[in-house]
Amino acid sequence: MGQKLIKAVVAILISAILAIGLPLVAFAWPNDATITLQSRHVYRNLAEADDMAVIFHWRWVSDNYSATPASSTIFIELSINGTIQSAATPYVFSLFENNGYGDGMTGFYLSAATVPEWEGAYTIRIAGLPMYYSPYGDVPFKDFYLESSDYTSSTTQEDNRAELKTYILDECDIFKTIYPDVALKSVSSSGTTLSDYGEAYFTSTIPGLQTLCPDLFYIQTLVPEVMTVQAYDMSRQTITTARLEGTDLKRGAERLGTAMGVSWAVVWGIFTLIGCLVVAVKCAKKGWGVEVGLFINGCIVTAVALLVGDLMFTLVMVGGLLAIIGISWALFGKRA
Repeated sequence: MGQKLIKAVVAILISAILAIGLPLVAFAWPNDATITLQSRHVYRNLAEADDMAVIFHWRWVSDNYSATPASSTIFIELSINGTIQSAATPYVFSLFENNGYGDGMTGFYLSAATVPEWEGAYTIRIAGLPMYYSPYGDVPFKDFYLESSDYTSSTTQEDNRAELKTYILDECDIFKTIYPDVALKSVSSSGTTLSDYGEAYFTSTIPGLQTLCPDLFYIQTLVPEVMTVQAYDMSRQTITTARLEGTDLKRGAERLGTAMGVSWAVVWGIFTLIGCLVVAVKCAKKGWGVEVGLFINGCIVTAVALLVGDLMFTLVMVGGLLAIIGISWALFGKRA
């Protein structure tokens, strides 16, 4: 009876432990020397003015890894003066075959509205859940403090994005030496970008990376900028018209216009129209075809329009060109 009672009690305890999710074996927390930050950089003005991104390469080395994925046993947080700004868990990338331990990347992005300060006393903490690491009780952790050398000195979006791209691509080379079967970047006619594997990994470890650094991706996602619409005015016409002021060309046209009862610009239009018609006829008679004459006429009209710069002249020439096209086709085009 006594042995049966003991077995029943043990069975109940095991069932209770499994029910609340506690592991039967606790793993020793690695000492400080085996949890390190291999690199870390802080960028700004990536997606908007005064935003901030903290991106780092961490390394977790142990002889006794938990069988549970690191995403369930470890958490990483960014804080300043004891206030947590953002938190994440290691991403378990199946191609690395390390269950989320070993080497990994993590990124924290803070929008301009949530950035406490630039070059503040930020702390990166890598911690383990006490239910998985012995002894039970307090959360085991390792803190890393950002230094002034970790922050970029660049201020423009273009420079920060260029530095971030260089950093990520350099990390791709480092990860290639650690995980030789996984290529995280590729080279094409468009330049060096993340490979399909690289896009899958880095977009999962650095939130919003495709917006923060579009040049890392073969297919880029860009936020279009609102174009400034310039209101139409007649300033260009005024400038070109002023070129003829006080010249013999305009004075002569004004005198003829007064005699004919039209404006000086119409006089220019009449002479240009006559000249275009002559060119069209000559080209057709030479056997060059109607198209050559019309092309030359287009050049003539464009040149005179730039010289005269008058609305009335433009209207006259539009109508004149239509007339020339019709006349040229009726007289010579059908014969061809």
